[in-house]
Amino acid sequence: MSVVHAACAVCGGEAFRELYPGTIVDPERSPEAYFGSFRTQTGYYPIVRCEGCGLRQMRPRDDDATLGRAYGALPADVEHQLDVAARKLADSQTDLLLRHRPAPARLLDVGAGAGCFLEAAAARGYEAGGLEPSAECVRLVRERVPAARMVHGSIESADIAPGSYDIVTLWDVLEHLTDPRATVRRLASWLAPGGLLALQLPDGSSLPARLFGASWPLLLREHLTYFDAATMTRLLESEGYRVVSIGPCLRYFPLAHLASRLRQAGVPVGRWGEAVGRRVIAAPAGEMRVVALKRA
Repeated sequence: MSVVHAACAVCGGEAFRELYPGTIVDPERSPEAYFGSFRTQTGYYPIVRCEGCGLRQMRPRDDDATLGRAYGALPADVEHQLDVAARKLADSQTDLLLRHRPAPARLLDVGAGAGCFLEAAAARGYEAGGLEPSAECVRLVRERVPAARMVHGSIESADIAPGSYDIVTLWDVLEHLTDPRATVRRLASWLAPGGLLALQLPDGSSLPARLFGASWPLLLREHLTYFDAATMTRLLESEGYRVVSIGPCLRYFPLAHLASRLRQAGVPVGRWGEAVGRRVIAAPAGEMRVVALKRA
């Protein structure tokens, strides 16, 4: 395996200031152990800030071959994607869309997973479809949401006609991708003029990020970029979008899961996580939701 010293994902700059040193002790040992909901290791390469635009990103990062192997080794996380917390999150994301583009509308969820969000969107009247690289998840969505039009593939490989959708959603995806600019540009081609792009992703300048610092639980080997309102707006507006809404959001957690993630990040939580079972709470994790319109 090897690493890549990528330029800034927003402005292309090469000058960075280190914020946090890397915490991965042995990067070549089972990199897949650091990825996904079933991760058994936590850690990250150095986190830096671009001197030109302020974007925070991981530098260096794993090369594309290592990322491909790591993601390819992950099992489909069906249980977590369909639990009570995931359903509450999907409902809150659907509420956001209803405020900006009421149903009916043609919707594509990029990285649809097991289809929890698609199920919620279809139930609220959207003409729902999804793009998903996992064949297992595509099969599951087709069983659970028969009306959903699923595309099996990646953003790069998907054969989607220009202007096919009124809404494209990207929940917890952009931070995993090596080229955010190319991604939002390609998604714009799938949107009709005036179409809506909605994202959820870590906010590098959020209060949790600043409070936890190097121990922020969202600092993960799989998260390559940490946008904030300024860098996200700069990227989207340079690619033909107009940002209409951007702000913090809550994440829903089974308390036991939250405790385990905090413990992995080195936060002392005692043994209260084991005592609360699957009780769910809403809490800020340091994420933001963004809504932008494609300019006509």
